[in-house]
Amino acid sequence: MTLRYFQVSCKNCMRQFSIKAEEGATVKCNCPFCGVESTIAVPMLTAEKQREKEKETRKQFISEIGKKAIISFLIFATILIIASTLLYVVFTAMSN
Repeated sequence: MTLRYFQVSCKNCMRQFSIKAEEGATVKCNCPFCGVESTIAVPMLTAEKQREKEKETRKQFISEIGKKAIISFLIFATILIIASTLLYVVFTAMSN
């Protein structure tokens, strides 16, 4: 695993500072402002990656629905044009 920077808040003075740690590790650090020692459980970032995959899947699903809607509309429009043309020909022939 690689070291990453994480933003944390001191429980004593409530000021924010950055720490450098591995994902999923538990780190003891001192607040640079008040000096109080804190134990921090660093989160795993694989949950973020999972959320990104879910968003991508949702976008792909919406894209599939959009494609189906467009194809359905084009088929309907084509059938409507063909039916209108046939009716025009039939009624024109009947009026002569």
